[in-house]
Amino acid sequence: NKLTGAATAMGNVFKGLVAVAVTGALAQMATGAVKAASDVAEAQNKANLVFGDAVTAVNELAAASAQSLGQTKAAVLDTAGSLGSFMKNAGLSRDAAANMSVSLIQLSSDLASFHNADPSEMLQRIQSGLAGEVEPLRRFGIDLSATAVSAEAVRLGLAKVGEELNQNQK
Repeated sequence: NKLTGAATAMGNVFKGLVAVAVTGALAQMATGAVKAASDVAEAQNKANLVFGDAVTAVNELAAASAQSLGQTKAAVLDTAGSLGSFMKNAGLSRDAAANMSVSLIQLSSDLASFHNADPSEMLQRIQSGLAGEVEPLRRFGIDLSATAVSAEAVRLGLAKVGEELNQNQK
């Protein structure tokens, strides 16, 4: 009878430990879910402020991002907001900034896939290139030197040979 009582007591302790572990795991999952939802809400607010009515294209990309780009919705919205701010400061309209942000996020995903690199790292490299840094993309065969950019602007009909480029042309 003492053995039965000891086994019952041990069983009750084990059940209590399992209950504590399960409760802790559920609390951690709930905290993670709340943080993820908060991250998406903050990123959405940022995108709404930057793009205004033009946010639709960004939202469509973000909704499909996990499957098509391998990035979270929050990451896509946040990145788009940062890119959009940069482009609006360069003089682009909200619509143009939204479209260019979507294109650059898709491009970063394609380049990352092609070069077997991390999409968020590739996007950081592209953002660095937009800010005038040439080295981060050189590793991937992308030349953003002043000479290369001027030549491409001429080829695209954005500038004439020898003409100094403004920020929008660049």
